[in-house]
Amino acid sequence: EILGPVTDALALASSTGDYKAFRAEYHGTFRRPIFCDCRETVPAAFGIVRLAKGDPWQAVMLGANFGRDTDTIACMAGAICGGLAGIDAPVAGKVARHSASGLDFQRKPAKALV
Repeated sequence: EILGPVTDALALASSTGDYKAFRAEYHGTFRRPIFCDCRETVPAAFGIVRLAKGDPWQAVMLGANFGRDTDTIACMAGAICGGLAGIDAPVAGKVARHSASGLDFQRKPAKALV
């Protein structure tokens, strides 16, 4: 039940190629009665990953401004892009600057996962 909407959102992101156009059409097509429905948020996150071209910082910014369940969408899109880009991505300096107190605490268990 999630694969179809994800595939459709990726196609929409590719066909619009533009964040504002994607957002407008997405909200007109994919909305669910409950804004935190994963059938709405997960496809949005994948569409944003495509529009952000894998850039974690851009994905978080787009997701945070998407509307509806923005924190969930931004978190998923940023995490997917971060996983693809890795710790050496250009965004690493921004992460260190914004969360220096928690970064070391999170780095050890994160490295243990990979």
